[in-house]
Amino acid sequence: MMSSIGKPYCILILLLAYASGQQTPTLCNDGNQGLCECGTDGIINTYVFTPGDYKRCIHTFIPASNNKLPVLLTINGYGQAMLDGNEGVTGYARDYGFAVFGVGSTGPFTGDGGFGLDFPANGIINPKNPTPCSASDSKDYVYLKGILDFIDGMSDKLDNTKVFVEGFSQSSMYAAYFTVCFADRIAGMWQGGSALAKTHYTPVTPGFQGQCSNSDYTQYGSDCCEEHSVKTAPGGQSTPAPAKIK
Repeated sequence: MMSSIGKPYCILILLLAYASGQQTPTLCNDGNQGLCECGTDGIINTYVFTPGDYKRCIHTFIPASNNKLPVLLTINGYGQAMLDGNEGVTGYARDYGFAVFGVGSTGPFTGDGGFGLDFPANGIINPKNPTPCSASDSKDYVYLKGILDFIDGMSDKLDNTKVFVEGFSQSSMYAAYFTVCFADRIAGMWQGGSALAKTHYTPVTPGFQGQCSNSDYTQYGSDCCEEHSVKTAPGGQSTPAPAKIK
């Protein structure tokens, strides 16, 4: 029989688990999908969980194999990164023998040029904080960690020593963030349509990263450099707003 102390304690545990969201990725269905699109073709399996304030999706393609497969995490921060079961990267995965996970966002798509994944530290990275890699730095940090933990839990099918990340444009920038923060768990990274951005110089990224903070871009848009440039330069010195980007 449960003691009078044990019963309230168990209820408290259940309430805390409910409040913190569904932490373990679960196969998507009509009852739990939220904003996630469930894979419906029998080839793409979608898993959903709530690692923070928002429900997130993991779209997976794992071809049949007798061996543990490498994993490619393909990032698309402008959507959910749903995979096509018959074309594109899934076709290559089937031919060459690797798994593919689509890593995207269910929103909100409110910053960084409509990009849904959360860049860390309000978009400001400098020598004082070169690797803002914690849940307090980005609302999606726990989402990224949850994906890697999910791969660890599929050790019968997947090789967690061969996890790779790729993305294009802003998604390639997020691939870099993902890789830097989990360097001990990611084997390599590929970027396309990507380059270094220098403050006060072109080319300028869609979300004006490197020019303005995320919050200033959200408030001022493309005028953020003239209205309110990044206040803190590398080394902690203040820098005035530039008259224009060169």
